[in-house]
Amino acid sequence: MGFKLLSDDKIVAQCRSNGFVNGNEFMIDVKTFDKNNRNKGLGIAASVALLDYCLEKNLNPLWETTEDNNSSNRLAEKLGFIKNQSYPVYAIEF
Repeated sequence: MGFKLLSDDKIVAQCRSNGFVNGNEFMIDVKTFDKNNRNKGLGIAASVALLDYCLEKNLNPLWETTEDNNSSNRLAEKLGFIKNQSYPVYAIEF
């Protein structure tokens, strides 16, 4: 489930479920593909479309990001998400 913005039949931004679902809650991902299109409100537009759909369907989207992903944190806050958890993310570096 998700919404995408097209330009010349090419996806420029999208907001969609990342596949993690629990009841009526699910994680979402937002992506603006071309760096030249970032900071133009495209991610916000795709996200608002998904959030409106969620309101109609009584679904609860969740936003997950790392502490240092400033762009993602700012976008989440602009959309009205409230930080309610903090947890470490572990990775193996090769």
